[in-house]
Amino acid sequence: MDADDVAHDVTQPGSATLSALVDAFGSAVLDAEGSLDRVFVADVVFHDASALRRLNAITHAPIGVEIARRLDGADGEAVFAAIPSIARAPRRVLPGRGVVRAGIAGDGRATTHRRTRIQ
Repeated sequence: MDADDVAHDVTQPGSATLSALVDAFGSAVLDAEGSLDRVFVADVVFHDASALRRLNAITHAPIGVEIARRLDGADGEAVFAAIPSIARAPRRVLPGRGVVRAGIAGDGRATTHRRTRIQ
């Protein structure tokens, strides 16, 4: 599961998350079809730390809820989830979940950085 894919899903036209983004940043965040203009948003938030904090405050909770919902419905014992923000705020993103944070070594081998039990 990729958190970016989940972010796309929770910001679909008609979603509460997209409405909150429009409220916070204005209708300029919408493309001609009424979808989130990710290129525009990236240009804004990656040049303005305050805007990035607002974006994260609006999107992280719904993304975390959807990831948790998908994890709860997953078959099997393990699911790989690519969630970049989990390194900064694992307890807010996936409360009550066991998480292994991993990275890719310079030679391409996966290396485990730390195992965390999220309370």
